[in-house]
Amino acid sequence: MKNNRKRLFLIMISLFVAVIIVISVNHQTVYADPEADDPMIVVSMGDSYSSGEGIEPFYGQDNSPYKYKTGRNDWVAHRSVKSWPSKLVIPGYEGESGSNTMGDYKYGLDAYPNKDAHTLQSLLNNCEFYFVAASGAITDNINSKEQEKTIRQSGVNDHKKFNRSLPIQLDVFNRINGTVDFVTLTIGGNDIDFANIIATCATKSTYLGSHRLEKDIKKLWDNFGTTKNKIKQTYKDIAKAAPEANIIVADYPQLLDPSGKGFVISKKEAEIVNKNVSLFNDELEKIVNECREEGIKIYFVDVEDKFHGHEAYSDVPWINKIILGHEKEELDDKAVKSSYSVHPNEKGAEAYAECVNEMIRKISVPEGAYAAYLEIVEKCIDEYGEPRYDEDQNGGWPHFTGLSFLKLIDFNEDGIEELIVVYFDKTKMYHYGQIWGYDGKKPVLLQENDILKRMNFGEVYLDLSTNQFGTFLVSGYLGDGHQSMVYSGYFDSEWTNKTFSMHQQYNEATQKTEPLYFIDEKQVDEEKYKEESASWLSEEHDIYMLTNAPEEKDKIEKVINDNLEFLRENGRQ
Repeated sequence: MKNNRKRLFLIMISLFVAVIIVISVNHQTVYADPEADDPMIVVSMGDSYSSGEGIEPFYGQDNSPYKYKTGRNDWVAHRSVKSWPSKLVIPGYEGESGSNTMGDYKYGLDAYPNKDAHTLQSLLNNCEFYFVAASGAITDNINSKEQEKTIRQSGVNDHKKFNRSLPIQLDVFNRINGTVDFVTLTIGGNDIDFANIIATCATKSTYLGSHRLEKDIKKLWDNFGTTKNKIKQTYKDIAKAAPEANIIVADYPQLLDPSGKGFVISKKEAEIVNKNVSLFNDELEKIVNECREEGIKIYFVDVEDKFHGHEAYSDVPWINKIILGHEKEELDDKAVKSSYSVHPNEKGAEAYAECVNEMIRKISVPEGAYAAYLEIVEKCIDEYGEPRYDEDQNGGWPHFTGLSFLKLIDFNEDGIEELIVVYFDKTKMYHYGQIWGYDGKKPVLLQENDILKRMNFGEVYLDLSTNQFGTFLVSGYLGDGHQSMVYSGYFDSEWTNKTFSMHQQYNEATQKTEPLYFIDEKQVDEEKYKEESASWLSEEHDIYMLTNAPEEKDKIEKVINDNLEFLRENGRQ
């Protein structure tokens, strides 16, 4: 019902327009001079969800015989050129083109076969990216044991199995000269043996029930005390090895479409797997919070919401389905189940990168910005109250009161986030929105908007929307014979508020109600309205309905609380 209502709401918006995302950041070095002696140093470590398992090509992959590739750590670890760590962007280090990612700075001459020596040296002088994540890694492979990779390939060792050892991932810090600024990782999924849990789903008939799967899940949680200690120790060991770094830990997406996939995955199995992924992510966040309380500079990135609706077997999957047999670049060409199975595809890697890049930008905001933003938010709470969902309609529709919305977002990706804050004014009975920026010294009011004032008579919503011009906040209202949308964001590097509205008005001459069309408060004819509004039609939506949508309550409260907690942690002087 919830999804159907949202789908209907998106259709309403579309008709209206038609008719009328672990990193660490050093606060002092993020905006460092790229020509300075101390380069930006980024280290990405962890398991297959960081290495980019299943997303070809891998570093070290070419058309040479396997006997040569098996001697390359990057290939053996299945470190993808298109992995999310390779897609990360550090503010101030985007290069002259403005599009450089960490993949452009991967340390090692083998990473740059097409770059001349001068260009290579120039790149490596201002930013270095060390990529040591490896498919199949567990916590021990981060801090205490070499990782043994089993290889069986035609033309190699008489097609017999043999092992190749990958170095302990923490050893990378012994090779780095300079201060590490960023560290990223995902870790823990292999410690709880999720690969075998998924294999159980794939190889055991769904008609036999989910008892075997439930038994494996129980074993996972029975042993979780040991796993938790290992994960926490891993975070602490990284902090010890890179004491100036701030660590960002990314979690895991829900893996399987909730409806299941017939004979391969039952609905019950999908429910069990997804529920326990979420529970595991909750535990990871708790461990991160414990480490923060102990003084470790560590942050948590949640990707679950980003992947919602894009699980394996969904209509638009960002995660590979279970693949029986082996793929061309598998380490074992006799594998029953591909190691590519149930890993993010390229779209999934892009989603991970968006989530982590958002955290990078949050951490990278100039000193003082969060303190200024926090002062704005706390004044709003003092005057209008804490966030609250009012189900007592008082003649109108259920709606958020007090602080009704709060989110940090970098509209123009310049590394300085803007603040969106919406509150409900009980004396005037409408929602009031503001967007604030920061000029390096003080907050700057970019927009204030009372378009949401008709909350008692229609749908009031916010939509973080992406169209051909960029990312915008759409403040909208539908109902009572009126429709209004204000796009707020950067257009051609300038802050812009673009307004489209349609009002019904009774025409005494024709004795009919007729629509009047407005663009930026100027009346236009219907044809011009249709043409210009269509050009702003959004390609991606992230909608927050502030009225008449009880099912949105938990989502909006989580966004408010997460951003408020972040401001209170980082804005205290």
